[in-house]
Amino acid sequence: WAHALKVLNEAVEVHKVPMSKPSTVNHLLGMLGRANQQEEAAKVLERFVRMDSSKAPSASSNYFGEESGPLAPTCTEQIGEQKENTSNDQGNTTKVEANAHTITQLCVAFRHQWQQALTFAGAIIARNKHNPRIVDGVALAKLSLVCSEASLWREALKVVELSEETHTPMDPASYAAISKLVAEQAGGSDSSTSYVAACIRRHHSPEVFSKVLNTVMQTVNIPPPSSNESLPEPAEDERLLQLLDMHYQTLMANHGHVESASLQRLLEAHCKNGDWVSGLRFLNQLQARNAATTAGHDAVQYSMLEPKTPLRPPKWELAVEVYDSLTGCRTMLSDESVDEEQSSAEEPQQRKLTVAISEVAFRSCLRLCFSQGATDAAQKLLRTTMKRRSEER
Repeated sequence: WAHALKVLNEAVEVHKVPMSKPSTVNHLLGMLGRANQQEEAAKVLERFVRMDSSKAPSASSNYFGEESGPLAPTCTEQIGEQKENTSNDQGNTTKVEANAHTITQLCVAFRHQWQQALTFAGAIIARNKHNPRIVDGVALAKLSLVCSEASLWREALKVVELSEETHTPMDPASYAAISKLVAEQAGGSDSSTSYVAACIRRHHSPEVFSKVLNTVMQTVNIPPPSSNESLPEPAEDERLLQLLDMHYQTLMANHGHVESASLQRLLEAHCKNGDWVSGLRFLNQLQARNAATTAGHDAVQYSMLEPKTPLRPPKWELAVEVYDSLTGCRTMLSDESVDEEQSSAEEPQQRKLTVAISEVAFRSCLRLCFSQGATDAAQKLLRTTMKRRSEER
């Protein structure tokens, strides 16, 4: 890189070779990035690339660092509404106009220095705000990666806005990363989350749209408040539940597919908030797909025992019915009504739909029976569970 930089300086400074295209600068930025020469990369950009002087790295703000009105920018807002740059860079033949590859390469060069990356990218974009080709899919992916790694959700939204303004769709992975970032960092903002989802739906197929939202539902985690921050309203568990429900309703409204792992996440979130009714609904959906899990059964049975106000525990019969249907026990059938031959004939199908018996589900169901005075049912639940476990051995 040192030799390449020396040759470029000599060509421009000594031999006055005019620069017309940014390819040489782009290649040099890539070399400097691989060599971790961020200081040299900054000098190259300042020396050889035309940028909006009002957005120069020495300025106190830049395009990506500014507050830009509403939390969720509209697709019709203009990017970089600052005045056109009137510097005499246009006549300077030692500087070139950047292109999309320049932004890609500077993101690579400053991959561990997000502020530098966004400062230079913001200055380039501000100058070329009317050029829809200033970014491409690769450049947008790099910008979204910078924002995601630095947890900059406002700047990430501006990347999405830039994608809309230049009519350059991002790849599904970038949309998923930004959707997850906004969900985790934007304080549960429905408008921001809905804005990103609308952009995904506009540019990608229903299958891709469903996959992105499912990815977010399965991976998002709402961070707890920092020590110097007051407890948010609603708390992180409720915010997570709101987000999951919103994505679920969005998928349902657009005839999208909700993956089993997403249903499991919804089930657990509702049960953690004491909503056994919704938890049971998602458990039934999973059971219909043969995708019910022991963890899901545990969550539903425990939330039935300890529901959150204003919900009340269900009647013990419902809890036992759920327990039987998932574990293969026959607590609700009288001993005389079970014909041994019929039981054997049904066993293969019954086993196909069962989940492993766990202490959490068993004890929760047993305690609910005792709490409602169903002593006989509790004793039979114990007997059928022991019999089922002996069969599994």
